[in-house]
Amino acid sequence: INRRTIAESAWGLASYVRKTVPQDTPSAVVACDARLRSTEFARVTAAVFAAAGFQVWLYHEPRATPQLSF
Repeated sequence: INRRTIAESAWGLASYVRKTVPQDTPSAVVACDARLRSTEFARVTAAVFAAAGFQVWLYHEPRATPQLSF
């Protein structure tokens, strides 16, 4: 997995949400966990979502999956 794979996946998700969710400005929360390169991939994801017109909230420190889900 690399930055390009993450960016392409994020762009695909952002495109899908833009087509299926009736909002002018969709929003997304992006977080990372303690795995290697997770912080880097979270930043790439947040940047791609922002470029797609999303309002993005990015946690800058690792979070547990249940915390992000809540």
